Amino acid sequence: MSEMLSEIKEEVSSIEFVDAYSAYQIVAEIWKDSLTKDSELIAASDFYTIGRTREPNMVTKGSGKNKRQEQDGWIGMLVPNELIAKRLFASEQEEIEELKNKAQEIDSELSELVEAAKVEDSEEYEALYESLKKNEDDEPQDAFEAKTIKAELKIAEKGTSEFEWLKRVEKLLADKSSTNKSVKEKEKQLKEAVEVRIENLTNEEIDMLVFEKWFAGTVDALVGLVEKPLRAELSKIALLENRYAQTFNEIDAQVSELEKAFEALASELVVNQ
Repeated sequence: MSEMLSEIKEEVSSIEFVDAYSAYQIVAEIWKDSLTKDSELIAASDFYTIGRTREPNMVTKGSGKNKRQEQDGWIGMLVPNELIAKRLFASEQEEIEELKNKAQEIDSELSELVEAAKVEDSEEYEALYESLKKNEDDEPQDAFEAKTIKAELKIAEKGTSEFEWLKRVEKLLADKSSTNKSVKEKEKQLKEAVEVRIENLTNEEIDMLVFEKWFAGTVDALVGLVEKPLRAELSKIALLENRYAQTFNEIDAQVSELEKAFEALASELVVNQ
Protein backbone atom coordinates (compact mmCIF):
# COMPACT_ATOMS: atom_id res chain seq x y z
CA MET A 1 0.00 0.00 0.00
CA SER A 2 2.70 2.51 1.04
CA GLU A 3 4.78 1.69 -2.06
CA MET A 4 1.77 2.25 -4.31
CA LEU A 5 0.98 5.58 -2.66
CA SER A 6 4.59 6.75 -2.86
CA GLU A 7 4.82 5.85 -6.55
CA ILE A 8 1.58 7.63 -7.44
CA LYS A 9 2.50 10.66 -5.34
CA GLU A 10 5.86 10.90 -7.10
CA GLU A 11 4.28 10.64 -10.55
CA VAL A 12 1.50 13.12 -9.84
CA SER A 13 3.72 15.66 -8.05
CA SER A 14 5.62 16.26 -11.28
CA ILE A 15 2.43 17.42 -13.02
CA GLU A 16 1.73 21.13 -12.64
CA PHE A 17 -1.59 22.17 -11.06
CA VAL A 18 -2.42 18.62 -9.85
CA ASP A 19 -3.07 18.08 -6.15
CA ALA A 20 -1.04 15.10 -4.93
CA TYR A 21 -3.34 14.68 -1.93
CA SER A 22 -6.31 14.10 -4.25
CA ALA A 23 -4.38 11.29 -5.94
CA TYR A 24 -3.65 9.82 -2.52
CA GLN A 25 -7.38 9.90 -1.74
CA ILE A 26 -8.19 7.98 -4.92
CA VAL A 27 -5.85 5.13 -3.99
CA ALA A 28 -6.98 5.23 -0.36
CA GLU A 29 -10.58 4.73 -1.50
CA ILE A 30 -9.58 1.71 -3.58
CA TRP A 31 -7.80 0.24 -0.59
CA LYS A 32 -10.77 0.85 1.69
CA ASP A 33 -13.43 -0.42 -0.75
CA SER A 34 -11.76 -3.57 -2.06
CA LEU A 35 -8.12 -4.24 -1.38
CA THR A 36 -8.25 -4.57 2.42
CA LYS A 37 -10.85 -7.35 2.46
CA ASP A 38 -9.58 -9.02 -0.71
CA SER A 39 -5.97 -9.08 0.45
CA GLU A 40 -7.07 -10.85 3.64
CA LEU A 41 -8.99 -13.46 1.63
CA ILE A 42 -6.04 -14.05 -0.69
CA ALA A 43 -3.57 -14.27 2.21
CA ALA A 44 -5.71 -16.94 3.89
CA SER A 45 -5.93 -19.08 0.75
CA ASP A 46 -4.63 -18.70 -2.79
CA PHE A 47 -5.43 -16.02 -5.37
CA TYR A 48 -6.87 -18.32 -8.01
CA THR A 49 -8.49 -20.68 -5.52
CA ILE A 50 -10.34 -17.84 -3.83
CA GLY A 51 -11.17 -16.45 -7.27
CA ARG A 52 -13.10 -19.66 -8.01
CA THR A 53 -14.77 -19.83 -4.60
CA ARG A 54 -18.39 -18.87 -4.03
CA GLU A 55 -20.46 -18.38 -0.89
CA PRO A 56 -24.19 -18.26 -0.10
CA ASN A 57 -25.86 -14.95 -0.90
CA MET A 58 -27.81 -14.29 2.29
CA VAL A 59 -30.66 -11.79 2.09
CA THR A 60 -33.14 -10.45 4.63
CA LYS A 61 -36.80 -11.23 3.98
CA GLY A 62 -39.99 -10.42 5.82
CA SER A 63 -40.45 -7.86 8.56
CA GLY A 64 -41.13 -7.73 12.28
CA LYS A 65 -41.52 -11.20 13.78
CA ASN A 66 -41.30 -12.73 10.30
CA LYS A 67 -37.94 -11.10 9.53
CA ARG A 68 -35.42 -13.78 8.58
CA GLN A 69 -32.23 -14.55 6.66
CA GLU A 70 -32.53 -16.73 3.56
CA GLN A 71 -30.13 -17.84 0.87
CA ASP A 72 -30.70 -16.34 -2.56
CA GLY A 73 -28.23 -18.11 -4.80
CA TRP A 74 -24.44 -17.77 -4.71
CA ILE A 75 -21.90 -14.95 -5.01
CA GLY A 76 -18.18 -14.98 -5.74
CA MET A 77 -15.98 -14.39 -2.71
CA LEU A 78 -13.46 -12.41 -4.75
CA VAL A 79 -14.99 -11.77 -8.17
CA PRO A 80 -18.38 -9.95 -8.20
CA ASN A 81 -21.22 -11.70 -10.03
CA GLU A 82 -22.09 -8.45 -11.80
CA LEU A 83 -18.61 -8.24 -13.29
CA ILE A 84 -18.74 -11.86 -14.50
CA ALA A 85 -22.08 -11.16 -16.17
CA LYS A 86 -20.78 -7.95 -17.73
CA ARG A 87 -17.59 -9.42 -19.20
CA LEU A 88 -18.40 -13.09 -19.83
CA PHE A 89 -22.12 -12.95 -20.61
CA ALA A 90 -22.30 -9.71 -22.58
CA SER A 91 -24.65 -11.05 -25.28
CA GLU A 92 -27.09 -12.38 -22.68
CA GLN A 93 -27.09 -9.04 -20.88
CA GLU A 94 -27.61 -7.20 -24.15
CA GLU A 95 -30.61 -9.41 -24.93
CA ILE A 96 -32.12 -8.61 -21.51
CA GLU A 97 -31.56 -4.88 -22.02
CA GLU A 98 -33.27 -5.03 -25.41
CA LEU A 99 -36.28 -6.72 -23.81
CA LYS A 100 -36.38 -4.10 -21.06
CA ASN A 101 -36.25 -1.32 -23.65
CA LYS A 102 -39.10 -2.99 -25.51
CA ALA A 103 -41.14 -3.13 -22.29
CA GLN A 104 -40.49 0.58 -21.70
CA GLU A 105 -41.62 1.43 -25.23
CA ILE A 106 -44.84 -0.53 -24.68
CA ASP A 107 -45.40 1.26 -21.36
CA SER A 108 -44.90 4.62 -23.06
CA GLU A 109 -47.43 3.79 -25.78
CA LEU A 110 -49.95 2.57 -23.20
CA SER A 111 -49.46 5.74 -21.15
CA GLU A 112 -50.14 7.87 -24.23
CA LEU A 113 -53.34 5.92 -24.91
CA VAL A 114 -54.43 6.27 -21.27
CA GLU A 115 -54.04 10.04 -21.44
CA ALA A 116 -55.80 10.18 -24.81
CA ALA A 117 -58.68 8.11 -23.39
CA LYS A 118 -59.26 10.79 -20.75
CA VAL A 119 -59.78 13.54 -23.35
CA GLU A 120 -63.51 13.93 -23.93
CA ASP A 121 -64.87 13.90 -27.47
CA SER A 122 -61.77 12.11 -28.80
CA GLU A 123 -61.88 8.75 -30.61
CA GLU A 124 -59.80 7.22 -27.84
CA TYR A 125 -62.24 8.51 -25.21
CA GLU A 126 -65.23 6.97 -26.97
CA ALA A 127 -63.47 3.63 -27.43
CA LEU A 128 -61.33 3.24 -24.33
CA TYR A 129 -62.62 5.36 -21.43
CA GLU A 130 -64.78 2.59 -20.00
CA SER A 131 -61.75 0.27 -20.01
CA LEU A 132 -59.67 2.52 -17.77
CA LYS A 133 -59.19 1.39 -14.20
CA LYS A 134 -61.31 3.47 -11.79
CA ASN A 135 -60.99 4.22 -8.09
CA GLU A 136 -63.78 4.05 -5.50
CA ASP A 137 -65.06 7.44 -6.67
CA ASP A 138 -65.19 6.17 -10.26
CA GLU A 139 -62.29 8.43 -11.25
CA PRO A 140 -60.05 7.19 -14.10
CA GLN A 141 -56.60 5.94 -13.11
CA ASP A 142 -53.40 5.58 -15.15
CA ALA A 143 -53.86 2.07 -16.53
CA PHE A 144 -56.23 -0.10 -18.50
CA GLU A 145 -58.22 -2.96 -17.00
CA ALA A 146 -57.39 -6.06 -19.06
CA LYS A 147 -60.64 -7.83 -18.15
CA THR A 148 -62.70 -4.83 -19.24
CA ILE A 149 -60.81 -4.62 -22.53
CA LYS A 150 -61.72 -8.24 -23.30
CA ALA A 151 -65.34 -7.66 -22.29
CA GLU A 152 -65.62 -4.54 -24.44
CA LEU A 153 -64.13 -6.38 -27.41
CA LYS A 154 -66.90 -8.98 -27.24
CA ILE A 155 -69.57 -6.34 -27.76
CA ALA A 156 -67.69 -3.99 -30.09
CA GLU A 157 -68.49 -4.25 -33.78
CA LYS A 158 -65.61 -5.50 -35.89
CA GLY A 159 -64.26 -3.00 -38.37
CA THR A 160 -65.18 0.01 -36.25
CA SER A 161 -62.63 2.42 -34.82
CA GLU A 162 -63.71 1.36 -31.32
CA PHE A 163 -62.86 -2.26 -32.10
CA GLU A 164 -59.46 -1.29 -33.54
CA TRP A 165 -58.54 0.81 -30.49
CA LEU A 166 -59.54 -2.01 -28.14
CA LYS A 167 -57.54 -4.57 -30.17
CA ARG A 168 -54.53 -2.28 -30.11
CA VAL A 169 -54.64 -1.98 -26.31
CA GLU A 170 -55.24 -5.72 -25.94
CA LYS A 171 -52.15 -6.48 -28.03
CA LEU A 172 -50.02 -3.98 -26.13
CA LEU A 173 -51.07 -5.49 -22.79
CA ALA A 174 -50.32 -8.99 -24.08
CA ASP A 175 -46.92 -7.87 -25.44
CA LYS A 176 -46.11 -6.19 -22.13
CA SER A 177 -46.96 -9.33 -20.16
CA SER A 178 -44.96 -11.66 -22.42
CA THR A 179 -41.98 -9.28 -22.55
CA ASN A 180 -41.84 -8.90 -18.76
CA LYS A 181 -42.10 -12.67 -18.42
CA SER A 182 -39.19 -13.12 -20.85
CA VAL A 183 -37.10 -10.61 -18.88
CA LYS A 184 -37.64 -12.55 -15.65
CA GLU A 185 -36.80 -15.86 -17.31
CA LYS A 186 -33.65 -14.49 -18.99
CA GLU A 187 -32.49 -12.84 -15.77
CA LYS A 188 -32.98 -16.08 -13.87
CA GLN A 189 -31.04 -18.05 -16.49
CA LEU A 190 -28.21 -15.49 -16.46
CA LYS A 191 -28.07 -15.46 -12.65
CA GLU A 192 -27.77 -19.25 -12.53
CA ALA A 193 -25.19 -19.33 -15.34
CA VAL A 194 -23.01 -16.78 -13.53
CA GLU A 195 -23.22 -18.74 -10.27
CA VAL A 196 -22.02 -21.87 -12.06
CA ARG A 197 -19.29 -19.97 -13.91
CA ILE A 198 -17.71 -18.71 -10.66
CA GLU A 199 -16.28 -22.16 -9.96
CA ASN A 200 -15.05 -22.55 -13.54
CA LEU A 201 -13.23 -19.27 -14.10
CA THR A 202 -9.84 -19.60 -15.78
CA ASN A 203 -6.73 -17.99 -14.29
CA GLU A 204 -6.70 -15.46 -17.13
CA GLU A 205 -10.35 -14.55 -16.50
CA ILE A 206 -9.68 -14.08 -12.79
CA ASP A 207 -6.71 -11.82 -13.58
CA MET A 208 -8.83 -9.69 -15.89
CA LEU A 209 -11.89 -9.50 -13.64
CA VAL A 210 -10.02 -8.75 -10.42
CA PHE A 211 -7.91 -6.09 -12.13
CA GLU A 212 -11.10 -4.41 -13.35
CA LYS A 213 -12.69 -4.72 -9.91
CA TRP A 214 -9.76 -2.99 -8.25
CA PHE A 215 -8.64 -0.45 -10.82
CA ALA A 216 -11.43 0.12 -13.37
CA GLY A 217 -12.14 3.67 -12.25
CA THR A 218 -8.62 4.55 -11.15
CA VAL A 219 -7.28 5.67 -14.53
CA ASP A 220 -10.32 7.84 -15.23
CA ALA A 221 -10.10 9.36 -11.75
CA LEU A 222 -6.40 10.17 -12.13
CA VAL A 223 -6.95 11.60 -15.61
CA GLY A 224 -9.69 13.72 -14.07
CA LEU A 225 -7.13 15.24 -11.70
CA VAL A 226 -5.22 16.54 -14.72
CA GLU A 227 -8.30 17.56 -16.69
CA LYS A 228 -9.93 19.58 -13.92
CA PRO A 229 -7.24 22.31 -13.58
CA LEU A 230 -6.71 22.38 -17.36
CA ARG A 231 -10.41 22.94 -17.96
CA ALA A 232 -10.38 25.71 -15.34
CA GLU A 233 -7.49 27.44 -17.14
CA LEU A 234 -9.21 27.06 -20.51
CA SER A 235 -12.37 28.60 -19.05
CA LYS A 236 -10.35 31.61 -17.86
CA ILE A 237 -8.78 32.00 -21.31
CA ALA A 238 -12.20 31.78 -22.96
CA LEU A 239 -13.55 34.40 -20.53
CA LEU A 240 -10.67 36.77 -21.29
CA GLU A 241 -11.08 36.19 -25.00
CA ASN A 242 -14.78 37.04 -24.85
CA ARG A 243 -14.13 40.10 -22.67
CA TYR A 244 -11.42 41.57 -24.89
CA ALA A 245 -13.08 40.49 -28.11
CA GLN A 246 -15.83 42.96 -27.28
CA THR A 247 -13.25 45.69 -26.56
CA PHE A 248 -11.44 45.00 -29.84
CA ASN A 249 -14.74 45.12 -31.71
CA GLU A 250 -15.50 48.51 -30.17
CA ILE A 251 -12.04 49.79 -31.19
CA ASP A 252 -12.54 48.47 -34.75
CA ALA A 253 -15.89 50.26 -34.92
CA GLN A 254 -14.34 53.53 -33.72
CA VAL A 255 -11.49 53.22 -36.23
CA SER A 256 -14.00 52.58 -38.98
CA GLU A 257 -15.99 55.68 -38.01
CA LEU A 258 -12.81 57.79 -37.91
CA GLU A 259 -11.78 56.50 -41.34
CA LYS A 260 -15.17 57.46 -42.75
CA ALA A 261 -14.96 60.91 -41.14
CA PHE A 262 -11.45 61.40 -42.51
CA GLU A 263 -12.56 60.35 -46.00
CA ALA A 264 -15.48 62.79 -45.82
CA LEU A 265 -13.17 65.59 -44.66
CA ALA A 266 -10.68 64.79 -47.41
CA SER A 267 -13.46 64.94 -49.98
CA GLU A 268 -14.52 68.36 -48.71
CA LEU A 269 -10.94 69.64 -48.89
CA VAL A 270 -10.62 68.46 -52.49
CA VAL A 271 -13.88 70.17 -53.43
CA ASN A 272 -12.88 73.43 -51.72
CA GLN A 273 -9.58 73.46 -53.58
